[in-house]
Amino acid sequence: MSKKINEDEKKFLFSKPTNRKKNNIDDDINNTNENSEKKIFEVIYRHTHDSKAKDNIKQSIKTSFINFLVKFINNIVFTKLNKKDMFYIDYKIKSKIKLADILKLKIKEILAFQSENNINNKNEEHIQEIKKNDSSFNKLFETPAIIIFKDIYYNENKIKQIDLKKYGIEGLNFEINEEIPTYEKLKEKFKDNKAKVNIMDGVIKKYIAEHQKFKISI
Repeated sequence: MSKKINEDEKKFLFSKPTNRKKNNIDDDINNTNENSEKKIFEVIYRHTHDSKAKDNIKQSIKTSFINFLVKFINNIVFTKLNKKDMFYIDYKIKSKIKLADILKLKIKEILAFQSENNINNKNEEHIQEIKKNDSSFNKLFETPAIIIFKDIYYNENKIKQIDLKKYGIEGLNFEINEEIPTYEKLKEKFKDNKAKVNIMDGVIKKYIAEHQKFKISI
C-alpha cells in the first residue's frame, strides 16, 4: 500500500525549479565565459605586444645600421676624394629596407635601394661616378652589407681603428669615434632597459649566425 503524499511533499515534488537555482547556474556560466574570454584576450594581447616589441627593435637596429653605413661611406669618400656627404637615404626608403635585406644585399644595393615607389637614382649616379674616379671603391661597393654590419657596426672586439684594406681601400683606417652611430651607441641609448637590450643582442647574434651559416666572404 503506497504511502500517502501530503500537501507539502506534493509542492516540493511537482513544483517548477526555483529561479534561485537557475540564476546560480546562469551566473556560473557567465562567469566562466567572462574568465575564458579574459584569458584568451590576455594571451592574444601579450603575444601581439611581444611581437610588436620585437619588430620595433628590428626597426631600430636596421635604421641605426643604415645611418652608420651612410656615414661610413661618406667618411671614406670625403677622405679619399674630398667630396662631402655624397650619399643620403631618406626615411621613406629606410622604411622599405628590411633587416633581413642586410643578409643578402651588397653595400651598393643598400645605398641605391629601389622599391616600387622610391627610386634612389642619385646614389646610383654617385656610385658610378666614384668608381670611375677611383677603382679602389669597386671592392667596397661590392662587399656584402652583412660584412660591414658584423665587422664594423657590431664590432664585438670594440676596435677603434679599422684597417680598410680588407674592403679594397689601401692605406686608410676608419676611426670609431663618438660621432659614429655604432651598435654600441644604440645599446647605450637603451641601457636602462635591460630586457630590450637582451632582445637586441639576440637579434644581432641571429643575423651574424646567418651570415656565418652562408659563409659569405670578400
